[in-house]
Amino acid sequence: MIEDYEKKGGSAEVRVHQPKFVSGQDGPYERILKSRLSELFCRKMTIRRAYLARAELADTSTGVILYVSAEGDPDEYLIDEIGVVFGSLFPATEHLGIVFITSTQESWLQQMCGPFYVQAA
Repeated sequence: MIEDYEKKGGSAEVRVHQPKFVSGQDGPYERILKSRLSELFCRKMTIRRAYLARAELADTSTGVILYVSAEGDPDEYLIDEIGVVFGSLFPATEHLGIVFITSTQESWLQQMCGPFYVQAA
């Protein structure tokens, strides 16, 4: 199972479910989002890799999910910072799911799409 922290109105909602990967998410606005998130992640030594994908959610709707491979537990401050970046680019009616993944889950995800951010060696 995956812990999913979805930013809504300044708070974090935690749900546990297994989103079903649909496809990588890449378009002009998504590229801007990825660029700004990469700038944020390069200052965070705990972020190893990040992926942006469209996934089918528990209620069978689809949404955009930011999958994050990180050292340690999910960082609430980082979640807030991601929300600020996302909120600066998209209207409040749009939502971004944030999923911190294990190495096993990442191996599965890498078969579907590549990371947009990789920590410098």
